[in-house]
Amino acid sequence: MDTAPAVFAALGEAARLRLALLLCGGELCVCDLQTVLGLPQSSTSRHLAVLRQAGVVEGRREGKWMYYRLALDETPAGRQLTALLEVLGQTEPQAREDKARLSLLQARRRTCCAPGAGFDGVIFHDARRTDMRNANVLFICEHNSARSQMAEAYVELLSDGEITAASAGFEPRPINPLVVEVMREDGVDLSQKQPQSVFDVFKSGAVFQAVITVCDEAAAGACPVFPGLTHRLHLPFPDPAALEGTQEEKLAQTREIRDQIKAMARDFIAWYRAPKDKRLGSNWEWVDIKGKAQP
Repeated sequence: MDTAPAVFAALGEAARLRLALLLCGGELCVCDLQTVLGLPQSSTSRHLAVLRQAGVVEGRREGKWMYYRLALDETPAGRQLTALLEVLGQTEPQAREDKARLSLLQARRRTCCAPGAGFDGVIFHDARRTDMRNANVLFICEHNSARSQMAEAYVELLSDGEITAASAGFEPRPINPLVVEVMREDGVDLSQKQPQSVFDVFKSGAVFQAVITVCDEAAAGACPVFPGLTHRLHLPFPDPAALEGTQEEKLAQTREIRDQIKAMARDFIAWYRAPKDKRLGSNWEWVDIKGKAQP
């Protein structure tokens, strides 16, 4: 492949590699690529232009929208690179998250690029969940305005929909604007998400395989306890509502909490999928389904 140096130079930038890995699954509209990566339209177009110039992708116009697909040639080197991208798309964590985000994006929008759709990021639940009985895990914090909402979103996203999550609080409050902003940066739109009361969830008769409290230790006494036969797990995180400093300082701290919760979600998903004798990490406190504390 004569253009190999240009191809590898183009793919050496993280955003362009993510674009190429997304396109391994087939042709996509630029609006989907832009939304999944969470980049401005100008940045997305610039990265795609570099990939086109290097011969990695090709585009076609349909109306006012551009559609892109991989365009690597059929030489042995080109086929090897295509195969490598396909493997990365299946194994690289960021690529798998992007693929899951794209799947949820497409499932929740009736048509691509629909005028007035107002879709910005991935919206997990537009309003309060009306039927909790199909959820696998419930996340609880004091107000259901930050930590439990982030945990709910990430478990559904990172499990590729395998695990259905819900969240609730003792004294529900609107979603924290800091949380809305930092989650949108990661492609998740919580702006329409409604908090709900743990008491309403209990009265619905819902039964969960696991109930996880994420209140920090300072508020542990106010963190609700959900009754019933279930795995009760606890992993505390700081409350974004209690952060101090300038707006930028509070945003930076909220991003740290977001990333910690995202890591927790991966940990929980691995435990959920593993054989029954697998143990969670030492940071977790957990109780088995019969109420016996586990090491």
